[in-house]
Amino acid sequence: MLLRGLPLYRAILRQHRICLAPHLRKLGDEYVKAEFRAHRAAKSDVLASFQEEWNAYLSHLQAQKGQPLVGAYLTDDEVRRLSPEQMQQLNKMKEEAAKSATGKGGDTPSSLG
Repeated sequence: MLLRGLPLYRAILRQHRICLAPHLRKLGDEYVKAEFRAHRAAKSDVLASFQEEWNAYLSHLQAQKGQPLVGAYLTDDEVRRLSPEQMQQLNKMKEEAAKSATGKGGDTPSSLG
């Protein structure tokens, strides 16, 4: 069953509590909040794609529950298909994750979007 809107948002945050280490959870929660805020007034075609991708992310997290490493590597093809904005956002998330893992802090994750 595909979730939409607030139930999808809540399910993702719930799954973060279960699957992610505290420093990654904070980063992930902030990113999810920023993305859902940014898409509040999205057009229906954009919103459908947005919800489809977040449902896929939720399914991925649920499938990895209990595993020591949560996530997936991007293939070279997936990286090549990223828009310049997506590539910039990916690099910023990498930096934030690295800072978070080393305890150096840095920018807040909400500045990602």
